Amino acid sequence: MRDETQAIHVAPWLHIVAPGAGLNFDQLLPSSGSVYVARLNGEDMPDESSAFEKFWETLKFPDYFKWNWHALYDCLRDLQWLSSDYHILISNQPNGTFRGSRRSRGILQGPVPSR
Repeated sequence: MRDETQAIHVAPWLHIVAPGAGLNFDQLLPSSGSVYVARLNGEDMPDESSAFEKFWETLKFPDYFKWNWHALYDCLRDLQWLSSDYHILISNQPNGTFRGSRRSRGILQGPVPSR
């Protein structure tokens, strides 16, 4: 992503914003309703195990979470256990995520692999 790009709108529910893009955060927030904001740091997720743990901890995943990509995808699409109308996930230092694994980084940033 180039610095002059304010945001990439991947879907109505996913926006990727570059640091220092000058985009007002209010432009991405819903106009009304309760919002749950979770913040992850890529430096805390050097491998899949730590990433699953950080998502589980930060988003309060239920005990039935199975610690794999499909379970992560399923939980991210649901989030009904969080008592809020909207959910915002902020990832700081995303380049630190999966430092040694291009495969894992590709899975996290792309569509979930087929079962």
